[in-house]
Amino acid sequence: LMEHALQYFHWLQGYVNTHGDLPSMVVPMLVTIVAFSSLPFYNVLFMSIASALGNRLDQQLLGGLAVALFKKAQRLPAASSGSGSGSSSGSTPSTPESGKEQEEAAPSAN
Repeated sequence: LMEHALQYFHWLQGYVNTHGDLPSMVVPMLVTIVAFSSLPFYNVLFMSIASALGNRLDQQLLGGLAVALFKKAQRLPAASSGSGSGSSSGSTPSTPESGKEQEEAAPSAN
């Protein structure tokens, strides 16, 4: 764009030197104004589209990662069941049998 503008100005300078007067400048001025003012608008438009696509792809990627993490968490065991060792890592979950034992122990204490 700048190269075409410089070529036009060189042509204009040669025209003035040859003919002594300026040609009609209305059309070249309007073309220049439209060309140079449309560049920022196109830049904003394309950057907006790129940003929207980037946000959409980021959201899809994060959603996919969240689903993969959820599915992986669903495949993990809920509590580690000790294989006969009698000890567990951390807290012991309450089971129905331990609740019944507590209920049976409570009346005998009275």
